[in-house]
Parts: sequence; structure tokens; C-alpha cells
Amino acid sequence: MRLHAIGNWLHHAVSRMTGTTVVNFNDPRLWDAFGADLNTGTGIQVNHRKALRLSAFWRGIDYISTTVAKVPCFTYRRLSTNGRETANDHPLYQLLKYKPNQDMTAFTFRKTLVHHVLTWGNAYAYIFRIGGQPRELRILLPDRTYPVREGGVLRYVTSVGGDLEDNRAEIRKLEAADVIHIKGLGFDGLVGYDVITMAAESLGMSLAQERFSSKFFANSATPSLAVTFPGKLSDKAFERMTKSWQSIRQGLENSHKPLLIEEGGDVKPFSLDANQSQLLQSREFSLTTIANWLGIPVHKVGGGKRTAYASLEQENQSSLDDCIDGWLVNFEQEFRDKLLSKSEKNSDQITIEFERKALVRANLGERGNFYRLSVGKPFMTANEARDLEGMNPIDGGDELATSFSASANGGGSPVAGATPNGGDGAQVDQSLRTKERLNVLEDACHRIARRVGNYARRVAKKSKYFPQFLEGLREEHLEACRQILEPSAVIMREDANSLAESAIDYLRMELQSVYDTANSTEFAEKIERSCLALECGGLFSKVEQGAQ
Repeated sequence: MRLHAIGNWLHHAVSRMTGTTVVNFNDPRLWDAFGADLNTGTGIQVNHRKALRLSAFWRGIDYISTTVAKVPCFTYRRLSTNGRETANDHPLYQLLKYKPNQDMTAFTFRKTLVHHVLTWGNAYAYIFRIGGQPRELRILLPDRTYPVREGGVLRYVTSVGGDLEDNRAEIRKLEAADVIHIKGLGFDGLVGYDVITMAAESLGMSLAQERFSSKFFANSATPSLAVTFPGKLSDKAFERMTKSWQSIRQGLENSHKPLLIEEGGDVKPFSLDANQSQLLQSREFSLTTIANWLGIPVHKVGGGKRTAYASLEQENQSSLDDCIDGWLVNFEQEFRDKLLSKSEKNSDQITIEFERKALVRANLGERGNFYRLSVGKPFMTANEARDLEGMNPIDGGDELATSFSASANGGGSPVAGATPNGGDGAQVDQSLRTKERLNVLEDACHRIARRVGNYARRVAKKSKYFPQFLEGLREEHLEACRQILEPSAVIMREDANSLAESAIDYLRMELQSVYDTANSTEFAEKIERSCLALECGGLFSKVEQGAQ
């Protein structure tokens, strides 16, 4: 039946299409047709549905997809003054923010797509247009859709309706410009790897571990008592003893009933060391493995040891920076490429961006300190701060203490009330630069040092990997550092990239010095002291020197 099904499917694909059709034999549908499940070394067969039975895998998929889905997606129009405004009148605004199709909200739409790409490696949506304008985004099933090249032209093939095992499925060929394709990690940049296939061994091991645990604890599989006899029981006596034992021990109503032992039998307590079973260790390893496949901290899937709040907060921020933000960029670029017109892309007047501030929610104390340093300065108005906290604007809350408008010859920005020739206003501006502005920079440097320091501490536990960590420091952390320093750079009229490069180079130099001078036994301890010094002002002092 399976062979007949795939024969039918290929027959329909070939008969309904012209040109050359390329069938990808890594396509999971082909595996499904020949047997569905993937065999693993544990003897456990894995497929997409079985993988989701693992609570950790389900939780990880749900965390990533929910986090991406809840970030608002806005369509913006650039202003001639270098600012931007929400393009409420643009057809994409309502489509991306609220209702991509008649059946789904924007949240459900993106959550479903992320789920598809995290399991199948690819997610697809068809762009339904009217008069050339996108009107609906309709999800295509990832197990029924794949790209092909015909005469060098990329298209997508999908089946609609019916079932691949019968003749009712309609095979359609779609233009690439009409298909949103969110790709995971892949070899050729055209198709993402099927995640379940790649992670089959790890998932099979986790499923096997859960199956073992279930059987181990089924019907109180750990015996509490052992019954011994001085000699060998006859078959008849053994059978009678077994039936008697089961009759009085099974069922809640038989709890705590006395035991009657005959023929010299003796009852001894029996215990099993939890460490011997290694169930807890195996479970923790399984959770860590699944978290690694998904690229999130292990505590997001229910694992990990108790973590201090500060470290947990850093891990949460790291998951946003290293995992979630990457998926947001993936969506933004695909939306721009497929949904904007050619003229809109060429002029760069319309942009599609996720509102990342919805993800960045520091604790109340940190937010209060940030607003204290920023509101009323040349960075943020009171109403902008209130908007971040979900509060309504107030009268007079749209005024800045200073203006950022530069003179035509590239001079500095005068403070409100300053004279053009540099009177008292210039003095106030300089005072702001050297005092309160530096407070914002100091906070940013502290966050950067803490971010890099947390990574350094973990790697320092295995010092042989520290050179690779230092080598990849710029690639791994430069962009995140630039984003952290952006507000400071704006306030201080500095280049954020230059500040970030200076910070990363200094961090690398300091950590390299510890690596070169410390022996293996004291290495982790010295890295800890160095990181604390950097967090407590060491990095800020260096970056401040370069900013002045």
C-alpha cells in the first residue's frame, strides 16, 4: 500500500507538471511513504508525532514558537526627517499585525510557521494577491511542499486537499515570489534540514529512557520487600505462593494487610539506590540534549540545576539574543523579499520590523533606573517611557530637554536655550555629556561585561576550549554589544560599532592575559575575579576613555 501510494504521488506530480521536476530524496514524505518511522540505535522508531510526545521537546518548541509569535510585527514608513511612522494605511499593516488570513490571527499564523520550521526544517505560506497586492497568507503543509528548479527557475510544488495515498490530492506548482519560505539550517540555502531526521538518535534515546522509566515504575516495579526461602520451592508451591502474594498485595484496598509466610520463608526490606538506576542523571542528560538541538537554555525545557536569579536572567536574555532574535530576522527578511513591491524595496521607504522591545523587560528596579537616566535628556521623553510601560501619555510629556538637530556644518547639537555662539547652553550640554550621559554608558558596559563574563565562566571550566572562545568572541558577541551600546552612542554622539569593537577587543585582551598567565588549577578562579573586575567598572573605564 505504501509503495502504491508513493507511486501514485509521483505519477500525479509528473503528469500534471511540465519541465524537469527534481525530487529531493531527503524529503520526509518519501521516508513516510516507505515506512514513516526512522529507526534509531536504541531500537525506538521516531517520527514527527512521536517526538512531540517528549515533554521537553514539546516545551522547547512551544517556548520558541510562542515567543516569536507574541512579538508584534509592524509595517513602517520612513520619514524625510530620518524618523519613521507606522504605515497604518498600507495593506500589509493589518495583514501582519492582526489577521493574515480569515482562519488565523497573526499570533497563530507565526506560531504555526515556527513549529513547522523547528520540526520539518521548513515552513511555507502562500501569498494570495488581488491586483498585485497581498491579501491573505495561507499556510502550506511542510510535508506536502518542496522547492524545485525548472530550467533554472525556482518554483514550489505543493499538494492541496485529499491524501497523497489516493487520487484526490491536487498537485499545484507555485511561483517562488508567491511563497513565503522560512528555512532552518540547510546545506544549499534552498531547503532546511528535517530536524526530526537529524535529531532522531537523540530523540530515540529520550523516548527509550521514558519508556524504561515507565516500565520501571509501573505497578510499583521497585519492590519494597524480598521473600527468601531456605530451599528451592516446587513448581506447585511457587505458583501458589505467587498467586497468594498478588491477591493480597495488589489494589488500594489491600494496603497494609499482614503477610502470612509458610515453609520457612523470611521477609526482608528491599531497597534500590536511586543512583544505581541513574534515572535522574539520564533524564538530565536527555533534557540537555534536547535543549542543545533547539538552541535554548536547558531550564526552558524543565532541566538544569537551581540557578541564581542573576544567572537565570542572563540565560533568558541569552536565549532572546542567540535564538529568538535570529528567527525574527529570518521572518523580517523573508517578509521584505516576498511581500514588498519592487519599488518599495528599491526605495527602502517601507520596512517590516518586529517590535523587539516587547521582549526586553528588565526587572522594575533596572527599568526605573534606566528611565531616571534617560527621560528628560536628549534620548527619551516622558511619554515615550510611559508608552514602554503601557501607560497613556500626559500633557507636556513630549518635550526633550535638548535637541539633536545638528547644524549644517556638522556642529554639535545645542541644548534648549543655548546660544549659537556657545554660551551657557554649551556648558550645560558638555556637563550632561561628562556626567549623566556617562551613567548610561556605564550601565551598558556593565551589561556587556556580565554577558561575556557569564560565557567566559562556563568555558573556563574546561580551559582547553578557552582559545576557541576567545577566537570567536567578536563574531559571537559584537552585534549584541553594538545593540546594547546603541542608546549610549546616540546620547554621546559616538559610533556604536566603534564602541562595541573597543569593548570586545578590551575584553578579549584581559581574558587572554588571564589565560596566558594562570595555571590550570587556578584558571577558573582567576577568570571569575577578572570578570567581576570588568563588570564592576573595568570595562567602563576603558570604553569611557575611547568615547571622550
